[in-house]
Amino acid sequence: MSVISKPAANLKSYSARNRAGRSSMNAVPLSVPSDGLTILVVDIDGTNAEFGFVQNGKPLPCRQLFSVDILRAGDPIGARAAMVKEVVAQSGLSPHVIVNTVPGLIDTDLDHVLYAGNILVLNGRALFRHWSRLSGYCVPLDRYAILMLTGEVFAGIAQEASRVLGIFFGTGLDAAYLDRGVAFRGGGWALELGNMRVRGEGCTIEVVRTDCLETYASGRALADLATRYGETAESVFWAAGKAALQDEPVQFVRDQAYGVAAAVVMLSPTTIVLCGGVLNIDGYPRDNLSQLIEAHAPISETGCSMDLRWADHGWSNVLDGAPHVVADRWLISPSEIARV
Repeated sequence: MSVISKPAANLKSYSARNRAGRSSMNAVPLSVPSDGLTILVVDIDGTNAEFGFVQNGKPLPCRQLFSVDILRAGDPIGARAAMVKEVVAQSGLSPHVIVNTVPGLIDTDLDHVLYAGNILVLNGRALFRHWSRLSGYCVPLDRYAILMLTGEVFAGIAQEASRVLGIFFGTGLDAAYLDRGVAFRGGGWALELGNMRVRGEGCTIEVVRTDCLETYASGRALADLATRYGETAESVFWAAGKAALQDEPVQFVRDQAYGVAAAVVMLSPTTIVLCGGVLNIDGYPRDNLSQLIEAHAPISETGCSMDLRWADHGWSNVLDGAPHVVADRWLISPSEIARV
């Protein structure tokens, strides 16, 4: 799980393209100490804020979890600063930089949150600026999906892959695309796949846009389905044969496949990486999902094979991706971050 320090082909391309085309956060200088960086990773989703460390390019086992209700309660800037203070004090570690994920649409400046449906108090906030000033640390922002897929590409299941689409079915639904190690961002918040409108049935789930893919194919949608039929999310697929459930679990998986296939059509990846807690539920029909994706994406028509991979390493890949986000923002080599 260490950072790749050798000049791999995708890393050379990543560095060259990044230095040529992207602005960095050099307004907040970052000095790399002789023994490497200590990075604190703060991963905020619709349920929890999870904290972990990367030291000298290697994820550490210490983790800490907070409810995001603490952020929703009023002052998310001050509340997150208090969390950081507590985690740093308990760990005994002194981070040089904090990488923070945000569950929402981030502006092109990678500072302002345009919209975070799960944590509305973050909307319009200049989080990079405020959190950096208040905490005294550099705090680059990014999307969870980009950190997770970056970890898979540089240290996980997609290490040798060049053009990788990652789709994540957790509480919400998110996606990212890396072309030779470089994250595709479009005009800013590209590939927020869960926001794509897919039907006109008027389906609504709290804090999710009406009729978007997330209302049909996410963990939140699965929990809603389970509640309506007196099941738990963990038992839905084992109970799929019950008459009362009809074909809803089957349709749930089909909607997931439609979302993946749509992203494949738009981006023509050479590799697809799927992960998230929904796909790890006991009894989840992975073979069925794979077959549906192949049937609905233009696989047979193009004569291409489908390179579909399942990522089972979970949150540790967010930690693996963090050094590369730091390298991205400050235009330094990931090998400098892991000086040992």
